[in-house]
Amino acid sequence: MSETYSAVLQGDHIEWKGESPYQAKTNQRVEVLVTIADDSLVASGKTNGFANAISLEVRFQQLAEQWKKETKYISSLSKMALHPAYQKIIGLGQPAVALILAELQKNPDHWLWALHAITGEDPAQPNATFQEAVEAWIEWGRSKGYLT
Repeated sequence: MSETYSAVLQGDHIEWKGESPYQAKTNQRVEVLVTIADDSLVASGKTNGFANAISLEVRFQQLAEQWKKETKYISSLSKMALHPAYQKIIGLGQPAVALILAELQKNPDHWLWALHAITGEDPAQPNATFQEAVEAWIEWGRSKGYLT
């Protein structure tokens, strides 16, 4: 039997639109098929209303790829940071900090605005170069346990 229910990804879990379709019993196996549709989730199957059907890392990577692709030829940092995908990454909140720092460590890019927006911190010196700011954030990430 297959049924379709509508849900929205909220942070790291699914929020059902309306009532959850099924109340699972403790330790009951639940299977959910998830597809991305217009930045919302459509879940097919039975679930208890809370599922980590799509990981934060997958969502971050999708948004980061979209942001990079759509801002490739933009030179304005403010326009890059105000891009909808970048703003959605900021909206992922504190759980995304480790992912942003790991991405910054692999491929230095303009993630500093997002890190500051989420954490409220700025470990870089006021006159730091971009590379110095990246290094300051990576060191900050190590000192806070986000990076090893």
